[in-house]
Amino acid sequence: MDAAELAADRFRKGFVLVLTAATSVAFLATIRDFLMALLLAAVVAGICRPLHRMLATLLRGRESLSAFVTVLLVVVVVVGPSRPSSAWSRVRPSRSATASSRG
Repeated sequence: MDAAELAADRFRKGFVLVLTAATSVAFLATIRDFLMALLLAAVVAGICRPLHRMLATLLRGRESLSAFVTVLLVVVVVVGPSRPSSAWSRVRPSRSATASSRG
């Protein structure tokens, strides 16, 4: 290789490096708002994998059913406690109803 070929090779490698860095920055700028959701989804998926494998064993290898039950359990555990006010208001009468009944 002569000097011209070495210079061209260095330029190509540098150009690819700069192009890769620019693409990475553009990609991160695009998904910036979703990064926390993606991180939490990855953590929850990792935590729930043993549950899914155990359910798949109990359900005799039915992976789809195991995945459905796992998702259902995660939704119940995560969303269930976040809505106590609506469930509690159905069980306990409101204060205005008890005050009006006393007269």
